[in-house]
Amino acid sequence: MKKYLNELLEKAKITSVQRQENASIIDDIKKLLGSQFDAPVYFRRGGSLAKKTANIYDADIDLLCYLDDSTNMTLEQIYEDTYLVLSKTYIVNKKNSAIEILGKQDDYSWDYRIDIVPGKYVNYESSYDVFYGVIKIKRN
Repeated sequence: MKKYLNELLEKAKITSVQRQENASIIDDIKKLLGSQFDAPVYFRRGGSLAKKTANIYDADIDLLCYLDDSTNMTLEQIYEDTYLVLSKTYIVNKKNSAIEILGKQDDYSWDYRIDIVPGKYVNYESSYDVFYGVIKIKRN
């Protein structure tokens, strides 16, 4: 049984080609967002791709996008500005704690699920965390 399960897991692994495609998409998003703010922007992969547990049947790209603590922007401003920048290139949907990319403008072959999670680095003496707050989004 263990051997059978390992074989199934091996067949469902993300391929190196898929990893390369994911890396290319992430690079494009980093270029879009990297210079749009008043402070340095940092990126970190999250979810199953970061944990290397992604499979071909259900894998999305989670990209944490957080600003340096030198920014004067609120979390809501970071979220809204991220949404506006992404919406110029991608079809996007607002979620409570992320911006979901549903496709690329004028690209009907898009086959990825991406969640961009905007945040703000918080540097307190006792804590070195990133604040990803759940904010209320006004639906258009």
